[in-house]
Amino acid sequence: GLGYGDNFNYQEKALVPTEKIAKKVWRAANAPPDVIERMIKQGRLPTPGKGPSKAERKKNWFIFTMDGTSEDGRHVRTEIKGGDAGYEETAKMVAESAILLASKKGELLKR
Repeated sequence: GLGYGDNFNYQEKALVPTEKIAKKVWRAANAPPDVIERMIKQGRLPTPGKGPSKAERKKNWFIFTMDGTSEDGRHVRTEIKGGDAGYEETAKMVAESAILLASKKGELLKR
C-alpha cells in the first residue's frame, strides 16, 4: 500500500455534458502511447508544445471536489476551482506543491 492505512481509497470522476463526450474522454485517457503518437503524426492531436490558444484556454475551467472521512467518522469537503487545468492552473499547483515540500521538509512523512 501507500502507507496511508487499510481504509485509504482514492477515486476520480469527471462530469461531461453527454454520453458521447464521456466515451471520447474515456478513450483518450486510456489510449496507448502508440495510438497517441500516430494521431499526432496524422495531425489529429497537437504536437508537444502546440496546445490550445490563450483564447481557447480562457473558455476552460474546472472544479475539483475532495471528500474525506476519517476512521472516527469526521468528514471534510473542500473544492479547488480554476481556469484551464492543463496549463496555467497546473503550473500554479506544481509551484505551490514545491513551496510546501521545501518549507515543510521532513515534517510531511512524520506520523
